[in-house]
Amino acid sequence: MSEEFYVHLNQYMKTHERFLGLVRLAERCISAVVFISYPLFLIWCFQYNPSDLPKTIGIPLAGFLGVSAARYFIGASRPYERYPIAALIPKNTVHKSFPSRHVFSVFMLAETYLYATTDAFALPFYAAGLVLAACRVLLGVHFISDVVVGMMVALFCGVLYYVL
Repeated sequence: MSEEFYVHLNQYMKTHERFLGLVRLAERCISAVVFISYPLFLIWCFQYNPSDLPKTIGIPLAGFLGVSAARYFIGASRPYERYPIAALIPKNTVHKSFPSRHVFSVFMLAETYLYATTDAFALPFYAAGLVLAACRVLLGVHFISDVVVGMMVALFCGVLYYVL
């Protein structure tokens, strides 16, 4: 997308305070639910399916470390760094935009839950991942490519559950 797209999007968000508030709230809530759900899931897994613990810890951890390393080495700028816009949530990070770790994490957990539990438990996390991806773009902290690649890396890592 072009500079014009991100500038227009940023201006729209700034002038629609209620919508901006909802987007901020959704971003925070989804991030919090994901952060809380994974340790609870690991406790459940330890209790009911301990043989899956190595995979349900190892694959997400390897993926997260891989995404973090890619962000460090690629050093891609964020929309608020590249264009004359403001990040609409507090953000001090620079040059670590690609791929999105937030989006990776939600989709990675959806893949983990799909592998270890049921579709019914995993599907809300896929939906939350899509909402979070949109929020991160609307808030000016990620490009569309950042969130799409974060999602795709998580989906690829999810395949590892079935081949390892």
